Amino acid sequence: MKFLLISNTGQGLGLALRLKEEGNDVAAAIRDGKSRRSYSGLVRKVQRWDDFLDKDTVVVFDSHGAGRTADRLRGKGNPVFGSSDFGDRLTQDKELAREFLKEAGAKLPARPVEGWFDGKKFLRPFVHTLTRNHLMNDDLGPEVESAGALAWPAKEEEDVLSKMEPIFAHHGYVGPVSVDSKGFKAHLSYDSLPALLRLHGGEVGSLISNLAKSQTQGVLSLRDGYAGALRVSLPPPGRGKKLTGFTGEDRPSVYFYDVEFNGEGELRTTGDSLAALTGLGETPTAAFEKPYEIAKRIELPERMYRTDLGPIFTREVKGEN
Repeated sequence: MKFLLISNTGQGLGLALRLKEEGNDVAAAIRDGKSRRSYSGLVRKVQRWDDFLDKDTVVVFDSHGAGRTADRLRGKGNPVFGSSDFGDRLTQDKELAREFLKEAGAKLPARPVEGWFDGKKFLRPFVHTLTRNHLMNDDLGPEVESAGALAWPAKEEEDVLSKMEPIFAHHGYVGPVSVDSKGFKAHLSYDSLPALLRLHGGEVGSLISNLAKSQTQGVLSLRDGYAGALRVSLPPPGRGKKLTGFTGEDRPSVYFYDVEFNGEGELRTTGDSLAALTGLGETPTAAFEKPYEIAKRIELPERMYRTDLGPIFTREVKGEN
């Protein structure tokens, strides 16, 4: 299969690498000039992505804001995953979201939930996702993009997304949709994506291709238990640091962000967001055992990560927060 990742800042390059490792033909187009160095030596980059694109190429968008481009490509016949103008508007416009909720007779959920939509229906099961956005333990310090996430299969049918299936189908959206008490996100989210990739029990390329072509069987193959994702970062600017301490066995548990593989055969940082380290477990705390074990081995004394995510997410899953 052939995939083109269209990205603003390269957050989805870890997904592109996963697709490449599965044996697919993959290229990435990064719009932000400062981010184009990330994943050099790991994933093929293209500046003129039209030269890579053919009618069978699955186009993957890793963030919101490019919905019109996604719709244009979809209109030309390309299978597209992860973006649409409708998805952008739903994400950004709270009033529009309220109108659609009213139309569907649904309410925002108390607990965050995510579903992957194939253009006709959401795959089952849905997934619960929890995130933390403060840099320091006990939710102290500055807010950052992500400090970590937890994901696990929902055991019950999710009322809000189920009721909105006809609306998403009418507008032709294909991709992930997450909803919480604040509203909707119709795009991939970080570090929810690394956690979900760890939870997924099959080939990601087949999943995304089938979603984009509306050829799914309606089932999202997920492992039992919980998946945790721990964000490891560096003080800004974080560039040019040699990365050591990883082993080959760590590969399924590491979703890199700002890294490159240079000409000397070294893995080096290209920014201050190093990686999301992921793990699986029967409990939220167990899901973070592997991430913490890897984090301790990274040979960068200035690395930063929270050490309290297992207990915090355990309390939140139990409804104690």
